[in-house]
Amino acid sequence: MKLTEDAFSSVPPPAICPDCGRALTDHAMLCPRRAIPIPKADPAAAAAGIDKREATVLHCDVDAAVRVGRSVDLESYHEYVQVVLECIRGAVRQHRPQGDPSYDRATGNSVLFCFGLPLASEDDASNAVSAALSAVAAVGALAVPDGVTPELRIGVATGSVVFAPRAGGDDIPPQEVTGVAPNLAARLQSVRPGGTVLICETTQAIVSRRFLCEALGTFDLKGLGARRAWLVRDRRLPPPVSEARLVGRTRELAAMITRWREACNGAAGALLVRGEPGIGKSRLLHEFRTRIAGDDILVMDVRCSRAHRDTSFYAIADHLERTFRLPPAGPNGAREARLSEVFVHRFGLPPGDLPQVAGFLTPAGFDAGTTSAAEAKARRDDAMRSMIDLLHHRVRAHRAAVAFIEDVQWADASSFEFLCRILREAEKLNLLFVFSARPEFDPRHLEGVPVERIDLDPLTDAQSAILVGNIDTRCVLPPSVVELAVSKCDGIPLYVTELTRSLLDRISGDATDDRREAELLDAIHDVPTTPLV
Repeated sequence: MKLTEDAFSSVPPPAICPDCGRALTDHAMLCPRRAIPIPKADPAAAAAGIDKREATVLHCDVDAAVRVGRSVDLESYHEYVQVVLECIRGAVRQHRPQGDPSYDRATGNSVLFCFGLPLASEDDASNAVSAALSAVAAVGALAVPDGVTPELRIGVATGSVVFAPRAGGDDIPPQEVTGVAPNLAARLQSVRPGGTVLICETTQAIVSRRFLCEALGTFDLKGLGARRAWLVRDRRLPPPVSEARLVGRTRELAAMITRWREACNGAAGALLVRGEPGIGKSRLLHEFRTRIAGDDILVMDVRCSRAHRDTSFYAIADHLERTFRLPPAGPNGAREARLSEVFVHRFGLPPGDLPQVAGFLTPAGFDAGTTSAAEAKARRDDAMRSMIDLLHHRVRAHRAAVAFIEDVQWADASSFEFLCRILREAEKLNLLFVFSARPEFDPRHLEGVPVERIDLDPLTDAQSAILVGNIDTRCVLPPSVVELAVSKCDGIPLYVTELTRSLLDRISGDATDDRREAELLDAIHDVPTTPLV
């Protein structure tokens, strides 16, 4: 059966979202959890025991990505390919720690990994691209046997997939995944030379604000026709922030600036900005960052990850890797050389303490090579002490410092303990920590830390209308549409912003005013009101 991306398009939406399992309102077109189009269920497919989902697929054919000369030793080649495959699997495990490997596929030296099965998340496409970039970097650091020329190419594609249970032994995945996305990911590899990550147009639209991508043009791919391809140039950009002028946060912003001035005078402490998803935490922090920007300010960004809540020191390791652009671990010693350059030669860390820094960056952490839990704990405490001393030295070298810790409700326990310890020992430092969290984060976790809470409330209807006006600068939305949109969004700035932009995109120049108004009102009625999670 030939699958197309618009398959099942005539089937009405189900009563329960197939993505998150929540009940849907009448005529709902968006998933209540992720605000994405609801996957349409196919009755015939359901009766046959198969299902359809939106997923992102990463594909790599290692044999096609390695050129072998006549003089190559076949045993060396086989060992090299196995190491390459393990690099790819390791990158996937790192960026998809809670994924279900039963949907992956391996045929010979060709591997396929699915992100978003059986349940999707808003980060599936970004995680797949991150895994692909990590894999390319890790393979690039490997020692290459004589006669072998690596040309690793990885294709990533997002689209509809169909999967069905099937019987199989230990070596056969229990699920078979088919559809446009797996085929497209495989075909994308032929577009460009090695050492690259190629993505489809759908994936690029999702990740374009997190990664630098270059359009390569349109290619005629076998079995798929004309498709646009994009080359991923670099890792994520700073998190996207609404460009609309900040509305309704004057009191909160003033409190943050007051606390910052106190920190600049040596009263170290912390701010905790809490609020529902979409309430504007990132937008407020962005405005605060802009207001305090100046010379000789040390700014640190720590990002916690829902997918890595159980990975020790993940938030700290991610911060170090991004800040100092550490290369991936490998046999060529590039990471060790970079660590020495940064921490020993630049910051004056004793060379004997360098392994302690490395302990934050390895999956085994401080347990590697230890014979007891007490020994591992002692190494961990020593490493934390060295890092805290180093941080204090860096802060004192600047006029003031601010650390933004985003989504602290997802912080792994080790990173959270480390951050709190820094604050408890930060007396007389010009240092301010700014935590952002969802309401489920309990401030009592910060007991013993001087923290000031700022809870964000929804915007009023008047403030929401002002936000609409800031986006609709030409005032093309009729008042009735603005009024209904405001009432639908419940004062959540993200909803207001995205719904306003969606309505503006729907406006066509040839429609009459009455017809345009009716179409926009109908579009608003289709939007679900269930909060994001």
